[in-house]
Amino acid sequence: MKKALSLLLFVFSIVLTNAQKSEYPVIPEKRNLKPIESVTDEQGREVDKETKALRINRNEYFKSEAKEAEAIAFSFLQAKHEIYGLSRNLNELKITGIVESPAGQYVYYRQYVNDIPVFATNFIIYINKENIVKYTLNEFRNIAKYKDVASTPSITVNAALTIANEYLSIKQHFTLADGYLFCKNKHRC
Repeated sequence: MKKALSLLLFVFSIVLTNAQKSEYPVIPEKRNLKPIESVTDEQGREVDKETKALRINRNEYFKSEAKEAEAIAFSFLQAKHEIYGLSRNLNELKITGIVESPAGQYVYYRQYVNDIPVFATNFIIYINKENIVKYTLNEFRNIAKYKDVASTPSITVNAALTIANEYLSIKQHFTLADGYLFCKNKHRC
């Protein structure tokens, strides 16, 4: 029994090792992702080479009448939207989280185009204990040419799963319902 179990585990480990080898990178989206190129402007600030939007500001000082971190960050972005290359109504960003630290709070935003998240984008605002914005990091990308991207998918999730099943020659077909993956026989996988 022990020999059979050992042999089974050995074969399983070989299968897993071979399954992990892929000709594609771990994150295929990154292959075509152009890095953000920054340059220093006349004032010594780091700005985007293409759009001249401010990237990093270590010397920010913005005080708001608001008391909550989310409200402070939003009022900051409304006041400074032009230098960061954001629209006046800030509709291209959504808050993704607020992290507390002993020194203050960090408010994280993510960039969106028509409610589609933009890969590898963050806007981080550091607010100290006195509710003053002291530091910002802008990793947003120039999305002007993507404003007309449709936010409705051209294929359903189940159609995508069917195509993937056929392409990978999987005999067991899967469907997605209520956020769960189901095998063809309607059992939850």
